[in-house]
Amino acid sequence: MRELDGLLLPFSEVIISEGDLKRIKHFDQLLSLPDPVLLDWFFQRDFPDEEILADMVREILDYSNATPPR
Repeated sequence: MRELDGLLLPFSEVIISEGDLKRIKHFDQLLSLPDPVLLDWFFQRDFPDEEILADMVREILDYSNATPPR
């Protein structure tokens, strides 16, 4: 989905370039979830129960809000 691509692709570039394997693993875990679940989380209609995923969602939202659109 375009909405998710626009949110996740810029963040993925940063996380990969940093080379933090733990964060990359958590990001990969997040990406394995269905798009409707991710959309609910990123549009803040729901939030993950698992703390690691909740932290990752917050980090992506913070990054997205602090970064100007391309």
